[in-house]
Amino acid sequence: MSGAAQPDAAPALEVIGLRKSFAGRPVVDDVSLSVAPGEVLGIIGRSGCGKTTLLRAIAHLDPPDDGFVRVGGHAFGPEVSPAGVVRRGWRRGRDISRERHRIGFVFQQLHLWPHLDVLGNVTRAQSVVLSRPAPVATERARALLARLGIADRAAMRPAELSGGQQQRVAIARALALDPPVLLFDEPTSALDPELTGEVAALLRTIAGEGRALVVVSHSLGFVRRLCDRLAFLDGGHVVEEGPAARLLDAPRDPRLARFLAALAPPFPSPQPAR
Repeated sequence: MSGAAQPDAAPALEVIGLRKSFAGRPVVDDVSLSVAPGEVLGIIGRSGCGKTTLLRAIAHLDPPDDGFVRVGGHAFGPEVSPAGVVRRGWRRGRDISRERHRIGFVFQQLHLWPHLDVLGNVTRAQSVVLSRPAPVATERARALLARLGIADRAAMRPAELSGGQQQRVAIARALALDPPVLLFDEPTSALDPELTGEVAALLRTIAGEGRALVVVSHSLGFVRRLCDRLAFLDGGHVVEEGPAARLLDAPRDPRLARFLAALAPPFPSPQPAR
């Protein structure tokens, strides 16, 4: 671990009592989390436990039914006034859109714009969301592409890139908006195993700049290498949370222990001596 997170720092991201249901079924149920600047929090759990829904609710892509999100101490969505009154006035779509750049989101399917080249993918959101002049947005995009090692791909379309290169374009697009918080949904799911270490190193570098990262992943090796802390979700609840190594090596909740045991690679049976 990089040690970038400052334990006493004010949270970069606070999630308080977040709830989200679909068709009356709770998917995220009273989740509270906190992530410091420079810290990487991993979210693990079985398929369908609410991991992706939690990320989307945090970013208000699927607005939560209840609960609060704060970025750097400032409300992202509804907030409670000092008098205890919930302010929901700017929860309207266009108001949320004006604030969404504070939380970057890298989707599992990446969602790059297929009709734009790499440079266009990284400049477009800057122009639309931040109203950056085209020369400023282009300069920022080129600097990020160079930093991520894909400057020579600027004129290519996403379909012409490898999976790893597409992943870097999606990360560059998110970073271009300068968010203090970044959410990643299964960032290695479409990559060859040998690239996961490369992605982990890149995300650690990003966290080392003081950004808070929340990463959903099914890969225990990846989260062990990347994350400072883990939160295990089961049935929409955070069942156990703590340092990554401790959760992976000495789980306290039996549900987490069963989950880890199910993912552990089977060991071959010893062959009888001849």
